[in-house]
Parts: sequence; C-alpha cells; structure tokens
Amino acid sequence: MAAGDLVGLVVALLVLGYLLYALFLGERL
Repeated sequence: MAAGDLVGLVVALLVLGYLLYALFLGERL
C-alpha cells in the first residue's frame, strides 16, 4: 500500500485548492 503517496496527493490537492481560492478572493477584493 502506498499510503504515503495518497496522503501526499491529498495534501497537494488541498494546497492547490487553497491557492486557487486565495487567488479568486484576491481578484474579487
């Protein structure tokens, strides 16, 4: 099982989502 890879993938997705969300808010502000 590559549990570490799964965790890394989830963290990467969360970070990318957070960055996109921050950019979206930045554009609206």
